[in-house]
Amino acid sequence: MYYHRFQEADTFLEKAFHTLHPFPHHQQRVLKYWIVCRLVHGSIPNFSFLEQYQMLDQFQTLLTHYIGGDIKNFQKQLDLQRDYFYVSGLYMILKSRTVLMLYRNFCKRILILFGNSRMQFSILQDLTRKYFDPDWTNQDVESMLVSLVDQRLIKGYLSHSQQIAVFAKSDPFPAAFIVS
Repeated sequence: MYYHRFQEADTFLEKAFHTLHPFPHHQQRVLKYWIVCRLVHGSIPNFSFLEQYQMLDQFQTLLTHYIGGDIKNFQKQLDLQRDYFYVSGLYMILKSRTVLMLYRNFCKRILILFGNSRMQFSILQDLTRKYFDPDWTNQDVESMLVSLVDQRLIKGYLSHSQQIAVFAKSDPFPAAFIVS
């Protein structure tokens, strides 16, 4: 994970988790890394699964903000839990590598709320300023959207001249973990 080879890490962590002796402490240690590894790619663990391994307290609030694309509160919660994640080397991975997926989930939430597949950059900018960073410009929004489309995390296209994002009508947010 430290070399950002997350798909390879996912394979090894899954294998380790399933082959470990069912001792809760060992499973929790592997599970913590596995969850973070999968979050980077947009795969979200089931809350009942986390509860089964006594990991719900560490991840529930963070995951709630992650799922909702609530970037500002995700980062606040991550800062509150800094010590827990910092000791295992996961803090900076969560802080830096989940931003793209958080913004993807943020766009998904906006699309659901507005119900329109065409969105002006200015609307996204206003909402991003309110819920993420007050200093974001249209260029920042466009850059993030270009990255999401380029990495196939969002289906659609951008029109720089018209300053709009057009999301695909069917399945604009494909399953992120499948995307390479």
